[in-house]
Amino acid sequence: MLDWHFITGEYPPQAGGVSDYNRTLAQALVDAGDRVHVWAPECHSASHSSESLVVHRLPGGYGLSGLRALSAGLAASPGPRRILVQYVPHGFGWKAMNFAFCRWIQRQAAREPVWTIFHEIAFFDTDTWKHRILTAVSQRIARRIGNASQRVFVSTPAWSPLLRGLGVSGPELEWLPIPSSIPAPSAVDAVQSIRAELTRRGQDNPAIVGHFGTFGSLVWGVLRPVLAAILRKMPQVVIHLIGRGSQRAIADLAGCPGVERVVVADDLTPEQVATHIAACDMMLQPFPDGINFRRTSALSAMKVGRAIVSHSGHNTESLWSEQQLVALAASMDPNDYVAAVTMLLADDALRAAYAQRASAFYETTCALEKIVAQLRK
Repeated sequence: MLDWHFITGEYPPQAGGVSDYNRTLAQALVDAGDRVHVWAPECHSASHSSESLVVHRLPGGYGLSGLRALSAGLAASPGPRRILVQYVPHGFGWKAMNFAFCRWIQRQAAREPVWTIFHEIAFFDTDTWKHRILTAVSQRIARRIGNASQRVFVSTPAWSPLLRGLGVSGPELEWLPIPSSIPAPSAVDAVQSIRAELTRRGQDNPAIVGHFGTFGSLVWGVLRPVLAAILRKMPQVVIHLIGRGSQRAIADLAGCPGVERVVVADDLTPEQVATHIAACDMMLQPFPDGINFRRTSALSAMKVGRAIVSHSGHNTESLWSEQQLVALAASMDPNDYVAAVTMLLADDALRAAYAQRASAFYETTCALEKIVAQLRK
Protein backbone atom coordinates (compact mmCIF):
# COMPACT_ATOMS: atom_id res chain seq x y z
CA MET A 1 0.00 0.00 0.00
CA LEU A 2 1.23 3.48 -0.93
CA ASP A 3 0.53 6.71 0.93
CA TRP A 4 -0.17 9.61 -1.42
CA HIS A 5 -0.24 13.29 -0.46
CA PHE A 6 -1.99 15.49 -3.03
CA ILE A 7 -1.09 19.17 -2.76
CA THR A 8 -3.73 21.06 -4.67
CA GLY A 9 -5.50 24.38 -4.96
CA GLU A 10 -9.00 22.86 -5.08
CA TYR A 11 -10.91 19.80 -4.03
CA PRO A 12 -14.67 19.09 -3.86
CA PRO A 13 -16.99 20.65 -2.88
CA GLN A 14 -14.90 23.39 -4.52
CA ALA A 15 -15.82 23.56 -8.20
CA GLY A 16 -13.31 23.22 -11.02
CA GLY A 17 -11.71 20.81 -13.42
CA VAL A 18 -8.69 20.15 -11.19
CA SER A 19 -11.05 19.60 -8.27
CA ASP A 20 -12.97 16.94 -10.18
CA TYR A 21 -9.72 15.38 -11.38
CA ASN A 22 -8.38 15.16 -7.82
CA ARG A 23 -11.50 13.40 -6.58
CA THR A 24 -11.49 10.94 -9.50
CA LEU A 25 -7.78 10.14 -9.21
CA ALA A 26 -7.83 9.92 -5.41
CA GLN A 27 -10.71 7.44 -5.43
CA ALA A 28 -9.03 5.36 -8.13
CA LEU A 29 -5.84 5.12 -6.07
CA VAL A 30 -7.89 4.12 -3.02
CA ASP A 31 -9.64 1.47 -5.10
CA ALA A 32 -6.18 0.19 -6.09
CA GLY A 33 -5.37 -0.32 -2.39
CA ASP A 34 -3.54 2.91 -1.57
CA ARG A 35 -4.26 5.65 0.97
CA VAL A 36 -4.62 9.28 -0.13
CA HIS A 37 -4.26 12.50 1.85
CA VAL A 38 -5.49 15.64 0.10
CA TRP A 39 -4.14 19.02 1.21
CA ALA A 40 -6.26 21.92 -0.05
CA PRO A 41 -7.31 25.45 1.00
CA GLU A 42 -10.04 25.79 3.58
CA CYS A 43 -13.57 25.66 2.21
CA HIS A 44 -16.99 26.79 3.41
CA SER A 45 -18.39 23.25 3.13
CA ALA A 46 -17.04 20.04 4.58
CA SER A 47 -15.39 17.46 2.37
CA HIS A 48 -16.08 13.77 2.62
CA SER A 49 -13.22 11.88 4.29
CA SER A 50 -12.65 8.25 5.11
CA GLU A 51 -9.89 6.16 6.59
CA SER A 52 -8.36 5.71 3.13
CA LEU A 53 -9.08 9.18 1.73
CA VAL A 54 -8.43 12.01 4.16
CA VAL A 55 -9.02 15.66 3.23
CA HIS A 56 -7.00 18.27 5.15
CA ARG A 57 -8.01 21.94 4.85
CA LEU A 58 -5.24 24.51 5.19
CA PRO A 59 -6.09 27.72 7.07
CA GLY A 60 -5.48 30.66 4.80
CA GLY A 61 -4.68 28.40 1.86
CA TYR A 62 -1.03 28.41 0.82
CA GLY A 63 -0.01 31.50 2.75
CA LEU A 64 2.54 31.29 5.55
CA SER A 65 0.11 29.86 8.13
CA GLY A 66 -1.16 27.28 5.67
CA LEU A 67 2.36 26.20 4.72
CA ARG A 68 3.24 25.80 8.40
CA ALA A 69 0.15 23.62 8.86
CA LEU A 70 1.13 21.60 5.78
CA SER A 71 4.66 21.05 7.10
CA ALA A 72 3.34 19.98 10.51
CA GLY A 73 0.83 17.63 8.93
CA LEU A 74 3.43 15.95 6.76
CA ALA A 75 5.81 15.65 9.70
CA ALA A 76 3.11 13.81 11.62
CA SER A 77 2.37 11.48 8.73
CA PRO A 78 4.39 8.26 8.55
CA GLY A 79 6.33 7.38 5.43
CA PRO A 80 7.15 6.16 2.92
CA ARG A 81 4.92 8.38 0.85
CA ARG A 82 4.56 10.09 -2.50
CA ILE A 83 3.96 13.82 -2.65
CA LEU A 84 2.04 14.81 -5.77
CA VAL A 85 1.64 18.51 -6.56
CA GLN A 86 -1.36 19.33 -8.76
CA TYR A 87 0.10 22.50 -10.23
CA VAL A 88 -1.98 25.35 -11.56
CA PRO A 89 -0.27 28.76 -11.13
CA HIS A 90 -3.29 30.61 -9.77
CA GLY A 91 -4.37 27.62 -7.66
CA PHE A 92 -1.94 28.47 -4.85
CA GLY A 93 -2.94 32.07 -4.34
CA TRP A 94 -0.94 35.30 -4.41
CA LYS A 95 -2.10 35.94 -8.00
CA ALA A 96 0.07 33.11 -9.37
CA MET A 97 3.16 34.64 -7.73
CA ASN A 98 3.43 32.56 -4.55
CA PHE A 99 7.20 32.47 -4.04
CA ALA A 100 6.68 31.19 -0.48
CA PHE A 101 4.98 28.08 -1.86
CA CYS A 102 7.74 27.70 -4.46
CA ARG A 103 10.43 27.80 -1.77
CA TRP A 104 8.45 25.33 0.33
CA ILE A 105 8.41 22.87 -2.60
CA GLN A 106 12.15 23.30 -3.14
CA ARG A 107 12.91 22.66 0.55
CA GLN A 108 10.60 19.64 0.64
CA ALA A 109 12.14 18.23 -2.55
CA ALA A 110 15.58 18.44 -0.92
CA ARG A 111 14.33 16.06 1.79
CA GLU A 112 12.18 13.61 -0.20
CA PRO A 113 10.96 13.10 -3.77
CA VAL A 114 8.24 15.46 -4.99
CA TRP A 115 6.26 14.74 -8.14
CA THR A 116 4.44 17.51 -10.02
CA ILE A 117 1.60 17.42 -12.53
CA PHE A 118 1.50 20.63 -14.59
CA HIS A 119 -2.15 21.13 -15.47
CA GLU A 120 -1.14 24.63 -16.54
CA ILE A 121 2.31 26.16 -16.54
CA ALA A 122 2.45 29.91 -16.15
CA PHE A 123 1.01 33.21 -17.29
CA PHE A 124 1.93 34.23 -20.85
CA ASP A 125 0.99 37.84 -21.59
CA THR A 126 3.08 40.99 -21.98
CA ASP A 127 0.40 43.51 -22.95
CA THR A 128 0.83 45.65 -19.81
CA TRP A 129 3.57 46.12 -17.24
CA LYS A 130 1.48 44.22 -14.69
CA HIS A 131 1.13 41.31 -17.08
CA ARG A 132 4.87 41.38 -17.81
CA ILE A 133 5.62 41.09 -14.09
CA LEU A 134 3.09 38.27 -13.64
CA THR A 135 4.49 36.48 -16.68
CA ALA A 136 8.10 36.71 -15.48
CA VAL A 137 7.33 35.64 -11.91
CA SER A 138 4.96 32.77 -12.75
CA GLN A 139 7.40 31.38 -15.31
CA ARG A 140 10.27 31.52 -12.85
CA ILE A 141 8.17 29.66 -10.27
CA ALA A 142 7.24 26.99 -12.82
CA ARG A 143 10.90 26.52 -13.72
CA ARG A 144 11.99 26.15 -10.09
CA ILE A 145 9.21 23.71 -9.18
CA GLY A 146 9.82 21.68 -12.34
CA ASN A 147 13.54 21.40 -11.72
CA ALA A 148 13.00 20.51 -8.06
CA SER A 149 10.62 17.65 -8.90
CA GLN A 150 11.76 14.06 -9.28
CA ARG A 151 9.01 13.27 -11.80
CA VAL A 152 7.25 15.87 -13.93
CA PHE A 153 3.95 15.17 -15.65
CA VAL A 154 2.15 17.36 -18.18
CA SER A 155 -1.58 17.30 -18.86
CA THR A 156 -0.95 17.73 -22.59
CA PRO A 157 2.11 17.08 -24.79
CA ALA A 158 1.83 20.74 -25.85
CA TRP A 159 3.22 21.77 -22.46
CA SER A 160 6.53 19.90 -22.87
CA PRO A 161 8.24 22.38 -25.23
CA LEU A 162 6.95 25.27 -23.11
CA LEU A 163 8.50 23.82 -19.96
CA ARG A 164 11.78 23.09 -21.74
CA GLY A 165 11.74 26.63 -23.09
CA LEU A 166 11.40 27.96 -19.54
CA GLY A 167 14.48 26.00 -18.49
CA VAL A 168 13.05 22.85 -16.90
CA SER A 169 15.94 20.61 -17.82
CA GLY A 170 16.14 17.82 -15.27
CA PRO A 171 13.58 15.03 -15.34
CA GLU A 172 11.82 13.43 -18.28
CA LEU A 173 8.51 15.15 -19.05
CA GLU A 174 5.79 12.51 -18.98
CA TRP A 175 2.39 12.95 -20.55
CA LEU A 176 -0.31 12.06 -18.02
CA PRO A 177 -3.68 12.46 -19.75
CA ILE A 178 -6.63 13.87 -17.80
CA PRO A 179 -9.32 11.18 -17.90
CA SER A 180 -12.99 12.00 -18.17
CA SER A 181 -14.85 11.97 -14.86
CA ILE A 182 -18.07 10.65 -16.38
CA PRO A 183 -18.83 6.92 -16.51
CA ALA A 184 -19.61 4.93 -19.62
CA PRO A 185 -23.37 5.05 -20.31
CA SER A 186 -25.22 1.91 -19.31
CA ALA A 187 -28.93 2.77 -19.40
CA VAL A 188 -29.97 2.03 -22.99
CA ASP A 189 -33.62 2.78 -22.26
CA ALA A 190 -32.69 6.21 -20.86
CA VAL A 191 -30.67 7.02 -23.99
CA GLN A 192 -33.59 6.11 -26.23
CA SER A 193 -35.97 8.15 -24.09
CA ILE A 194 -33.77 11.24 -24.42
CA ARG A 195 -33.45 10.72 -28.17
CA ALA A 196 -37.22 10.49 -28.49
CA GLU A 197 -37.63 13.77 -26.62
CA LEU A 198 -34.97 15.50 -28.71
CA THR A 199 -36.28 14.36 -32.06
CA ARG A 200 -39.71 15.80 -31.25
CA ARG A 201 -38.09 19.24 -31.58
CA GLY A 202 -37.30 18.65 -35.25
CA GLN A 203 -38.96 17.23 -38.32
CA ASP A 204 -38.54 13.99 -40.28
CA ASN A 205 -36.19 12.17 -37.88
CA PRO A 206 -33.68 15.00 -37.36
CA ALA A 207 -29.99 14.54 -36.61
CA ILE A 208 -28.93 15.39 -33.05
CA VAL A 209 -25.73 17.42 -32.68
CA GLY A 210 -24.57 17.89 -29.10
CA HIS A 211 -22.11 20.04 -27.19
CA PHE A 212 -20.86 19.26 -23.67
CA GLY A 213 -19.15 21.89 -21.55
CA THR A 214 -19.57 24.66 -19.01
CA PHE A 215 -20.27 27.40 -21.57
CA GLY A 216 -17.59 29.76 -20.30
CA SER A 217 -17.14 33.04 -22.14
CA LEU A 218 -14.06 32.00 -24.16
CA VAL A 219 -15.54 28.78 -25.54
CA TRP A 220 -18.97 30.35 -25.95
CA GLY A 221 -17.43 33.11 -28.04
CA VAL A 222 -16.43 30.46 -30.59
CA LEU A 223 -19.41 28.16 -30.15
CA ARG A 224 -22.27 30.67 -30.42
CA PRO A 225 -21.67 31.78 -34.04
CA VAL A 226 -21.16 28.15 -35.05
CA LEU A 227 -24.50 27.16 -33.49
CA ALA A 228 -26.24 30.12 -35.14
CA ALA A 229 -24.86 29.08 -38.54
CA ILE A 230 -25.93 25.44 -38.08
CA LEU A 231 -29.44 26.46 -37.01
CA ARG A 232 -29.73 28.77 -40.01
CA LYS A 233 -28.26 26.47 -42.65
CA MET A 234 -29.13 22.98 -41.40
CA PRO A 235 -32.87 22.78 -40.61
CA GLN A 236 -32.63 19.00 -40.21
CA VAL A 237 -30.46 19.38 -37.06
CA VAL A 238 -31.51 19.55 -33.41
CA ILE A 239 -28.86 21.06 -31.10
CA HIS A 240 -28.45 19.54 -27.63
CA LEU A 241 -26.48 21.66 -25.12
CA ILE A 242 -25.26 19.60 -22.16
CA GLY A 243 -23.70 20.83 -18.92
CA ARG A 244 -23.67 23.63 -16.35
CA GLY A 245 -24.37 26.97 -17.96
CA SER A 246 -26.49 25.65 -20.82
CA GLN A 247 -29.52 27.63 -19.57
CA ARG A 248 -27.50 30.85 -19.91
CA ALA A 249 -26.41 29.76 -23.36
CA ILE A 250 -29.89 29.23 -24.74
CA ALA A 251 -30.95 32.60 -23.32
CA ASP A 252 -28.11 34.18 -25.30
CA LEU A 253 -29.36 32.44 -28.46
CA ALA A 254 -32.80 34.02 -28.14
CA GLY A 255 -33.80 35.59 -31.44
CA CYS A 256 -31.66 33.26 -33.58
CA PRO A 257 -33.66 31.60 -36.38
CA GLY A 258 -34.26 27.96 -35.41
CA VAL A 259 -33.64 28.43 -31.68
CA GLU A 260 -36.70 26.27 -31.01
CA ARG A 261 -34.51 23.35 -32.12
CA VAL A 262 -32.09 23.89 -29.22
CA VAL A 263 -32.60 21.71 -26.14
CA VAL A 264 -30.59 22.19 -22.94
CA ALA A 265 -29.74 19.82 -20.10
CA ASP A 266 -28.31 21.67 -17.10
CA ASP A 267 -27.24 20.51 -13.62
CA LEU A 268 -26.73 16.83 -14.43
CA THR A 269 -24.98 14.04 -12.53
CA PRO A 270 -21.97 12.46 -14.28
CA GLU A 271 -24.11 9.45 -15.12
CA GLN A 272 -26.75 11.68 -16.70
CA VAL A 273 -24.11 13.56 -18.71
CA ALA A 274 -22.93 10.27 -20.22
CA THR A 275 -26.50 9.33 -21.12
CA HIS A 276 -27.20 12.66 -22.79
CA ILE A 277 -23.98 12.50 -24.83
CA ALA A 278 -24.86 8.97 -25.92
CA ALA A 279 -28.23 10.26 -27.16
CA CYS A 280 -26.48 12.50 -29.72
CA ASP A 281 -25.46 11.47 -33.23
CA MET A 282 -22.26 13.48 -32.97
CA MET A 283 -20.63 16.18 -30.84
CA LEU A 284 -19.52 19.70 -31.64
CA GLN A 285 -16.55 20.77 -29.47
CA PRO A 286 -14.87 24.03 -30.60
CA PHE A 287 -12.23 25.72 -28.43
CA PRO A 288 -10.49 29.08 -28.91
CA ASP A 289 -7.02 27.48 -28.78
CA GLY A 290 -8.07 24.39 -30.75
CA ILE A 291 -8.90 20.95 -29.46
CA ASN A 292 -6.33 19.44 -27.08
CA PHE A 293 -6.03 16.75 -24.45
CA ARG A 294 -6.68 19.17 -21.58
CA ARG A 295 -10.28 19.48 -22.77
CA THR A 296 -12.03 16.81 -20.73
CA SER A 297 -15.36 17.72 -22.32
CA ALA A 298 -13.97 16.42 -25.63
CA LEU A 299 -12.46 13.39 -23.91
CA SER A 300 -15.87 12.64 -22.40
CA ALA A 301 -17.35 12.44 -25.90
CA MET A 302 -14.48 10.15 -26.92
CA LYS A 303 -15.13 7.90 -23.91
CA VAL A 304 -18.83 7.64 -24.71
CA GLY A 305 -17.99 6.87 -28.33
CA ARG A 306 -19.28 9.80 -30.33
CA ALA A 307 -17.71 11.39 -33.40
CA ILE A 308 -16.48 14.93 -32.75
CA VAL A 309 -16.08 18.00 -34.93
CA SER A 310 -13.54 20.58 -33.74
CA HIS A 311 -10.68 22.58 -35.26
CA SER A 312 -6.92 22.82 -34.92
CA GLY A 313 -5.35 25.69 -33.00
CA HIS A 314 -2.04 26.69 -31.43
CA ASN A 315 -2.49 24.19 -28.55
CA THR A 316 -3.68 21.27 -30.71
CA GLU A 317 -1.43 18.23 -30.49
CA SER A 318 -0.46 16.42 -33.69
CA LEU A 319 -2.07 13.19 -32.47
CA TRP A 320 -5.54 14.49 -33.30
CA SER A 321 -4.83 14.60 -37.02
CA GLU A 322 -2.25 11.78 -37.14
CA GLN A 323 -4.67 9.33 -35.52
CA GLN A 324 -7.77 10.88 -37.15
CA LEU A 325 -9.44 11.12 -33.75
CA VAL A 326 -11.80 13.96 -34.69
CA ALA A 327 -13.08 15.60 -37.83
CA LEU A 328 -11.21 18.90 -38.01
CA ALA A 329 -12.95 21.88 -39.56
CA ALA A 330 -10.65 23.95 -41.77
CA SER A 331 -10.83 26.81 -39.27
CA MET A 332 -13.05 28.17 -36.51
CA ASP A 333 -15.10 29.99 -39.14
CA PRO A 334 -18.78 28.94 -38.74
CA ASN A 335 -19.04 28.05 -42.44
CA ASP A 336 -16.15 25.60 -42.08
CA TYR A 337 -17.90 24.01 -39.12
CA VAL A 338 -21.13 23.70 -41.10
CA ALA A 339 -19.19 21.93 -43.86
CA ALA A 340 -17.58 19.47 -41.42
CA VAL A 341 -20.86 18.71 -39.64
CA THR A 342 -22.62 18.22 -42.99
CA MET A 343 -19.90 15.80 -44.09
CA LEU A 344 -20.23 13.62 -40.99
CA LEU A 345 -24.01 13.58 -40.93
CA ALA A 346 -24.14 12.57 -44.59
CA ASP A 347 -21.87 9.53 -44.11
CA ASP A 348 -22.84 7.08 -41.36
CA ALA A 349 -19.78 4.89 -41.96
CA LEU A 350 -17.37 7.83 -41.74
CA ARG A 351 -19.03 9.07 -38.56
CA ALA A 352 -18.82 5.60 -37.02
CA ALA A 353 -15.13 5.32 -37.97
CA TYR A 354 -14.27 8.59 -36.20
CA ALA A 355 -16.23 7.48 -33.14
CA GLN A 356 -14.53 4.08 -33.04
CA ARG A 357 -11.01 5.51 -33.39
CA ALA A 358 -11.64 8.11 -30.70
CA SER A 359 -13.09 5.56 -28.29
CA ALA A 360 -10.26 3.07 -28.84
CA PHE A 361 -7.60 5.76 -28.35
CA TYR A 362 -9.25 6.91 -25.14
CA GLU A 363 -9.33 3.39 -23.70
CA THR A 364 -5.70 2.61 -24.56
CA THR A 365 -4.20 5.99 -23.60
CA CYS A 366 -6.48 8.19 -21.49
CA ALA A 367 -8.53 5.78 -19.40
CA LEU A 368 -8.29 6.15 -15.63
CA GLU A 369 -6.74 2.72 -15.06
CA LYS A 370 -3.90 3.65 -17.44
CA ILE A 371 -3.23 6.82 -15.46
CA VAL A 372 -3.19 4.97 -12.14
CA ALA A 373 -0.81 2.35 -13.51
CA GLN A 374 1.55 5.04 -14.78
CA LEU A 375 1.61 6.76 -11.38
CA ARG A 376 2.03 3.58 -9.35
CA LYS A 377 4.84 2.08 -11.41
